[in-house]
Amino acid sequence: MSIEGHACEGMSYSHRLFGIFLRHSSRGPTMKKGGEGNSGLAKVCLTVSPGRRRAKPPDADGMLRPPIAPMLAKPVGNVPEGPGLSYEPKWDGWRALAFRQHNGVYLQSRAGRDLGTYFPDVVEAVCRAVAPGTVLDGELVVWERERTDFSQLQRRVTAGTDREALVRHHPAHYVVFDLLSAPPGLPLLGKPLAERRALLTSLLADAPAQVTLSPASTDVGQATEWLHTWTAAGLEGLL
Repeated sequence: MSIEGHACEGMSYSHRLFGIFLRHSSRGPTMKKGGEGNSGLAKVCLTVSPGRRRAKPPDADGMLRPPIAPMLAKPVGNVPEGPGLSYEPKWDGWRALAFRQHNGVYLQSRAGRDLGTYFPDVVEAVCRAVAPGTVLDGELVVWERERTDFSQLQRRVTAGTDREALVRHHPAHYVVFDLLSAPPGLPLLGKPLAERRALLTSLLADAPAQVTLSPASTDVGQATEWLHTWTAAGLEGLL
């Protein structure tokens, strides 16, 4: 599980994020262990360089093009509190940016790779959900028995000819938390988070079930409740 502070509502996307990480002890080595939580969770305080959104200049038509380096978080020791902060769940999945182009969707991984081959169901869902010129930032997850299943994401890469069966029986979902460009190609990287969030909420109002708006709240009490009650559903922490 991790706790990461989100940018303030009035800040642009390029400002810093902050956070705490509570990692599952079975998911690899930890650093500076500071105590144990539920289900073998260990509190881990890390030092990570804050990320900045790096994007190619918009094309002549104004549209953002891949690759864009996703904004990353800097862990902190406690849940940040203060005016204008917004909190979101951190899901146990794969970070992905979705570029809705005129001829389809380019699904970019955190490292800049094309994930479209592995997640054709998400590509199709995004294609139906938003118009060309839209760029979304979110998390790819697979739900299994009412919780996220990280292993099913990994199987998409190694499945080969069995991938079609995985898509049918274990469909992936795209949980969206930010809007980087609005149709027909209006870059929003310099706009405040609150403005981007309002546009995103409206944009996904009629989206198919596989494209989901991630919850958000300015109430630290609500965020803390998520942290304590949603772990069984695959919550890694807070953004």
